[in-house]
Amino acid sequence: MVKKILLFFIIFAVLGFIGYQFLIKNKIQISNLPIKIAYNYWPSVFWIEIAGEKGWFEEAGLNVELVDYNKNWYQSNSDLIEGKIDAAGLYMFDVVIAEEKGADLAVVLNAGVSFGSDILVARNGIKTINDLKGKKIGVMAGSSYEYELSVALEKGNLKLSDIEKVEINGEKAVEAISNNIVDAIMSWDPYASDAINQLSATRLFDTSEVPGLMPDVFVLKKSFIDNRLNDVQALTEVWYRTTEFIKNKPDEAFGVIAKKYGYTLEEVKDFSQIDKIYDLDNNLKSFAYSSDRLSSLHGNIKDINNYLINQGIFPGKVDSTRILDPRFIRKLNK
Repeated sequence: MVKKILLFFIIFAVLGFIGYQFLIKNKIQISNLPIKIAYNYWPSVFWIEIAGEKGWFEEAGLNVELVDYNKNWYQSNSDLIEGKIDAAGLYMFDVVIAEEKGADLAVVLNAGVSFGSDILVARNGIKTINDLKGKKIGVMAGSSYEYELSVALEKGNLKLSDIEKVEINGEKAVEAISNNIVDAIMSWDPYASDAINQLSATRLFDTSEVPGLMPDVFVLKKSFIDNRLNDVQALTEVWYRTTEFIKNKPDEAFGVIAKKYGYTLEEVKDFSQIDKIYDLDNNLKSFAYSSDRLSSLHGNIKDINNYLINQGIFPGKVDSTRILDPRFIRKLNK
């Protein structure tokens, strides 16, 4: 009997040792190499600053350097492509444009979608989209805002060819309308709301009418992902931790942002409503294959691609599976 008990403990110890060695061997190893991540004051990237303030990147073993792009968010696009930073939150439209130019970027997260942040505003007296036929509309050619304008015009049975496009940035909304440079402009908040409030301009369309049209995605270079798979998985896990924190404790989470930028809690919470923050369930659905441009990133890429081809911006077909990398999100669901 004693021999049987002793044999049992020996076998148990051996199995335990083998199991321990297996865990050590397969333990996720973080590189501890620097990771430069862009941030700016925008709801879908709030998670980056919140995680930074909470010290959750460090807890995950990540050596993260946050880079401020509040003064020039679009610069983060080119800096990511050039390798000056490692990760950034971009509009999917800009990722598709970059892919056509050989930037070799990959989307690992769908952090959120524009939900009213991008707005078509018109001078006082213009009441409907149909009224825009033949009118001057301010928009940057080949930009995501021109794409949104095309969608807005569809609602009035119009095309881009039915209006006169004026090359002007949406930040100039008040100036462009008040000086009669344009009859309407594709802009975004706070500039669009400034035009509405100061000039009694009319809100003709915003992205809350087509939720899912403009995804805010978290993007890295494919070479970075290939060389640092475990770092990317750890980043994804920090994102998940932070978005759950935002969802379950919004006052505390948005309070971090309010304190950093000098806004009130209510101002930050109100601002977060115009750019819907996505969680894990939203991500699992949006990475699923579908031709629907509003529910699937694959469908969104296809729609953007078709638009770019129709506008003659570039001729090639883009393979959505080359842009989207769902491995890290799906691993969270196991």
